[in-house]
Amino acid sequence: MWRTVVATAWALGCLVVGCNREVEDRAVRNAPSTRGSDDERTDVLRAFEQSARRTLDFERMPSSETTLGPDPWAIAPLSSGFVGVLRGRSRLVLLDAALSEIDRAPAPRAPTSLAVGADGQVFVAAGLGHVVARYTVRGNRLAANGAFDLDADVLGIRELSLSLGKLYALDDNGGRVFVLDAATGRRIETTPACVGATHMKVAGSHVAVACPFEHAIVVDGKAVLENDGPIWGFDVKETPDGLLIAAGGIENHPLDRTEGSFGFIDSFLFVVKAGRRIAEVNLSNHGVVTPKAVAIDGPSSFVVAGYGAPTLARVELMTDGEPRVEVVASPPGIRAIERMPQGWVGADPLLDAWVADGRVVPVPDSGDAPARSVASRIGEALVFTTLMAPWNKSEGRLSRFTCEACHFEGYGDGRVHWTGRTDAQGARVVASTKPLYGLAANKPHFSRALDPDLAAVAMNEFRVANAKSDHDPWFALERRDFPWLGSLGVTGDQLSPEELRRAFVAFLVDFTHRPNPRVVARDHARDQVGPDHARDQAGRRKFTEDERHGAEAFRDACAGCHAPRLAADDPESAVPFERWESLIFSDSGPIVWGKAAYAKTGIVPYVNELGARVPSLRRLYAKRPYFTNGSAADLDVVIARARWADAGAFSHAGGEGRGLDDSMRRALRAFLELL
Repeated sequence: MWRTVVATAWALGCLVVGCNREVEDRAVRNAPSTRGSDDERTDVLRAFEQSARRTLDFERMPSSETTLGPDPWAIAPLSSGFVGVLRGRSRLVLLDAALSEIDRAPAPRAPTSLAVGADGQVFVAAGLGHVVARYTVRGNRLAANGAFDLDADVLGIRELSLSLGKLYALDDNGGRVFVLDAATGRRIETTPACVGATHMKVAGSHVAVACPFEHAIVVDGKAVLENDGPIWGFDVKETPDGLLIAAGGIENHPLDRTEGSFGFIDSFLFVVKAGRRIAEVNLSNHGVVTPKAVAIDGPSSFVVAGYGAPTLARVELMTDGEPRVEVVASPPGIRAIERMPQGWVGADPLLDAWVADGRVVPVPDSGDAPARSVASRIGEALVFTTLMAPWNKSEGRLSRFTCEACHFEGYGDGRVHWTGRTDAQGARVVASTKPLYGLAANKPHFSRALDPDLAAVAMNEFRVANAKSDHDPWFALERRDFPWLGSLGVTGDQLSPEELRRAFVAFLVDFTHRPNPRVVARDHARDQVGPDHARDQAGRRKFTEDERHGAEAFRDACAGCHAPRLAADDPESAVPFERWESLIFSDSGPIVWGKAAYAKTGIVPYVNELGARVPSLRRLYAKRPYFTNGSAADLDVVIARARWADAGAFSHAGGEGRGLDDSMRRALRAFLELL
């Protein structure tokens, strides 16, 4: 019955909003010509991209979980040496005092955090899964020592912290912090946190969490640092005067696109004491960009490492006058730092290395690891460092920045930006940011669909990023000016403008989606058969009853727009319904759930006179807030606002018309969460 109630209205609605074959590729046909002063250059780059695409099998492309290298993600000191986790290889490694690897052991899948107890016991969290594994160090060997198993509905653990005999585990997908007895694993309590939290720090009994969609640091459930944009990293410390927080984040100002460039997106250090903001330091002005690694080094001194630039700074707040900032050279890409007796060590996933006071120690990789081109590694640096626009300034609205200003770790920033344009009625046209993952299969690009391919994206991004730099965006880079490029495998003296753009495209082709945590969780179910039939007798991943009902509803109602294709612009890549289940439950989850067409569904103001390009729903969990205007905070709002008029017209904006009952909403949400 649930199908017959709405199926007809849904089908009619899809015709009304323009999802039939007649307008199949209108987005591509209506995109403006890319020909101009860079005409021949774009054509050459496009030929390179087309050649690369001919070798791609979109159904079987490997995931960024492993293809981006070992990805050293976190490091912690021991009494002698260090331990670290390799997110890209799911390994725990034992390092000596010089950061040379002594031993490695299997770790929970895609680990993103570790903690070391006073007794030397090492805890490692599953970034995909619901376990915290324990290890002991015996001489020069790592020995597994059991695991703590959290709730089966935990999809991943983003952060761990130890304090006063308690182990804190941040469940970012579920928006919870589990507090465990560190000795026994016994659950002490579960406290709420924000969904999508990226960082957690514990000081005494205080728990601080960085909430990207709320743009705040929340301490013990209360926001103590609210910002217009994301926080990239922070540290906390108890002091006699109250809790001290040091955070690296984006400038507390809306992005300004009115001059055809990116304005007001510098990197800042924010200092809060006892709930009061006491300092804001423009780090970009000192060449420190995207400070993910932040450490409190004294009552008024802080150390920050710029992930996006080859710099590390010590900031000292003065009792009177401007803060003192001392900057030293340090490789880019550091996301975590730890104090040594003399200096600092860091984990650097960009360079796939450990770093000690500017010295780079590459992580040895196994011979069976996926091969990766030097071009792709250069492209990653173009996205995540200032390499794309190295001469930018930070005065006034000008900014030194990287793509992570809007795409933290390749995802979004939770903000809705004014594009600098208005529609015919004078309303500001806004757009929410989307992930950079999976672009190769999802052209044309952006909500306006004005870039038909990655070649156009590359040319336009170099142009806009350098718009206020007083430099021609068609530039070459001398290796001597960027010596850290040698750690990426660059051997020549110069990278030409063509090489830089090919590298940018090569990386975006390699930047495939990571596995969906909700899908991976099926591998960790306590009861592999179970009453919900999540897996069959052979252990294969299967739809639950709700998920299957949701899939059938999606097929009948939504797939006309959000097409089940392996390439959004290729109707021939459509996947038949009987194959949806197997592909959804693969690690790559390759179906795009989008197409190269425009639609008007009531989400105004429209970014294009034809509406907005039908977006991909792939990895929908990572794309909050939803719609171009960001008006839906979560999937429940998206589903609740779906409406079908008696004449068949469909709206995503709510209002009059037929909606969905509770059982249908539950089924559709269950399916959408798998994409």
